[in-house]
Amino acid sequence: MLTKIEAFLYSFVDDYKEHCWKRLIVKSILTLLTVLIFGFIFWKIVFWVLANIEQIVTTIGGILCFFWGLLYLMGKMKKNPPKPPELPEPANNYDPITTNTTYNTLRNDICVILIDLADVIKIRKPTMPSSIDAPTRFDVISNAVIYHFLVVKQSDDFDPSATSAILQNRIEQRLNNNELNGITQSSYFYNGQVFPSIIVDAVQDLGRYAQIDIALASDYYCRYREQRIFENLNRPDSSSFHDRDF
Repeated sequence: MLTKIEAFLYSFVDDYKEHCWKRLIVKSILTLLTVLIFGFIFWKIVFWVLANIEQIVTTIGGILCFFWGLLYLMGKMKKNPPKPPELPEPANNYDPITTNTTYNTLRNDICVILIDLADVIKIRKPTMPSSIDAPTRFDVISNAVIYHFLVVKQSDDFDPSATSAILQNRIEQRLNNNELNGITQSSYFYNGQVFPSIIVDAVQDLGRYAQIDIALASDYYCRYREQRIFENLNRPDSSSFHDRDF
């Protein structure tokens, strides 16, 4: 660029030495006009900058602050990477008040059913709902709540398997007829299958007493029961195993 400018200036000297007055005059006029035009443009720019200096400073300052803040945050994130989101609390942290309320609701319904079926399943008729309370009201197994009820056996011919099936049939009848208090959902969908919302998990013969385990259908319970059945089917004595709900 400097070489071209230097060559252009020397051309004036050459024109003067060669007495090319016309070319010298034209070049001088054009050069002068060029300088004047660029000078005028430069003056306009300077005048505009001076007239809008506050807006320009504010805009440039805002842009610089934005990029400075962005660089600061990026550096801070590299030094202190974000913590992974906290996992939800384990599902087995059940509220004891809610669980006991559920137990009492189930107890009232189960008591009515046991009074109706006492002679059939060979147990002593409960006198009141609280008479079937178990020492341990419920357990949480694989995040599923299993509610326990205790009844007095009336005969040594008590059959836990038959009792479980009879109780389950009567519960489903009452569910389908909306005859259970506090239970509005009669069925539960899990893994493409339909289950009653109240399930007899097990009936255990404890000698003089029998324990009836009841569960409310949920993903946790259905998964637990499915796994339990799978394990039982793979046991050497699995030929005697039967579960009517799966």
